[in-house]
Order: sequence, then structure tokens, then C-alpha cells
Amino acid sequence: MKAPAFRIFGGTFTVRPGATIATLIATALLIGLGVWQIHRLHWKEGLIAEMHRRMQEPAIDIDLSSIPAAAVPKLEYRNAHATGLFENERELYMLAVSKDGGYGGYHVLTPMKLTDGRELLVDRGWIPYADKDPATRARSQFSRPITVHGVLRLPHAGMWPAPANDPAKGVWYRYNLKQMAATEGKKLLPFVLEADNTPNPAPFPLGGQARVTLPNHHYAYILTWFGLAYALVIIYGINSWRRDPREAPQQPAQEAAAENEEKPE
Repeated sequence: MKAPAFRIFGGTFTVRPGATIATLIATALLIGLGVWQIHRLHWKEGLIAEMHRRMQEPAIDIDLSSIPAAAVPKLEYRNAHATGLFENERELYMLAVSKDGGYGGYHVLTPMKLTDGRELLVDRGWIPYADKDPATRARSQFSRPITVHGVLRLPHAGMWPAPANDPAKGVWYRYNLKQMAATEGKKLLPFVLEADNTPNPAPFPLGGQARVTLPNHHYAYILTWFGLAYALVIIYGINSWRRDPREAPQQPAQEAAAENEEKPE
């Protein structure tokens, strides 16, 4: 069966069924991805606005707060402080790179016993591999109650895949308070306090590692998907249209003969 064709713009546009169907499906998919990124953009902007709003609220005093379970999801990125005694012998180490230098090392996660007996996990900050041994940072292993200021974070799956935690080997990649509490044999509060950059007597742990910014590349993704859809339609049109030879401008025979006679031999 001959492919349907029609004349347009001084040429012939041939509608080839296979190419047309494939182009329609691919274009619809690309447009759908672009629309989806528009929704993602609105979601991300709302999330960033909510994060900034929480960071402007008064700091939470965890020692004086009885936080109901229903309120926990709204605690992320809230400024907070707590006073208690570090249980240094129960440190955990979460593999991480430093916020500023991109160097490999660990985050030191230390349970803190609050004045009322509750247990709060504190992310004290980053240390290089060489400082995993607490003896290398003995001056920061406080044996008296102290107050820690920082940002509250909640355990979640994260945006990017990561290996599973291995509690048996003491290898941690992400917060998992249930696993960590089981390892420690204690019950932990359902959030983590990431310490701010208040200096320690020893150089490490290095606080202030909390990442309180969210990447927002959805504008670029929107332009990419819609741009690809537009380019695909243009390519399809170029490949389906052919100029009709009869429409090409013809040079009169007398003019052509005159030009040939004028050419020097």
C-alpha cells in the first residue's frame, strides 16, 4: 500500500505509517516527561519554601519538649539544642565525605543521655579516616554534660541508592534509628541532631556538616524534555518532506545559451 502524501510548501510530504506512529509515541512520551517535571518543579519549590520556613522558627529545646509522634515529620530542618552526657563508648561511624573539602571519612554518631533519661543520637560531625580511633581526639570526648546546638534531621531513604547498612561490621551509610538502637541496646528518639559548627577543643569532629539546601534542576529538565520533543518533530518533518522538482526555478533556455556564449574559452 502506497504511503499517503500531500503537497505543501512547494514539495511533497509523505506520511510513512511506521515513522509517524513511532514519532507520535516518542513525542507524547517526551511531552509527558516535561509535564511531569513541571509538577516536580512545583513540588520542589514548595519543599524548599517549607524548609526555609522551618529554619526561621524558634529553636526547639529538646530537654523541655515532649514531642508527639504525629509532630515528628514536621521537625526536619528545625533548629534545636539539647543538654546531656555523651556516651562516648557507644560511638557509631557513618561513611561520608566532608561538606566542604569532599574528603572521605566518617560522621561520628554519639548517643546523648538527656537529663530525663531519654536517648538522643547526635551527629557530632565529620572526621577523617585517621581519626576514627577516639584516642586521636580525646579532648573532644567530653565526660561532662554539654549543650549541643544544631539542626534536626529525620532518617529517610535518600535520593540516591546506597549500600545497605551492615551493623554486624559497624558499617553505616545512612541513618537508620531502629537498626542503630538495636545495635546499642537502647531506645533512641526518632530524630537526629546534627551539630552546628561550634568549635571543639580538638580539631575533630568537624560540625556544621548539615546540608540544608536542596538541588533544583527541574527548569533544565523541563527545557530538555520539551526541547527533545520539538527537535523530534522537526526531524520527522525534514525526513518526510521532499521538494518537488517541478517547483524548482527553471532558467530559460535562451538565457542559458547566452551565458555559455559569453564564457571565455
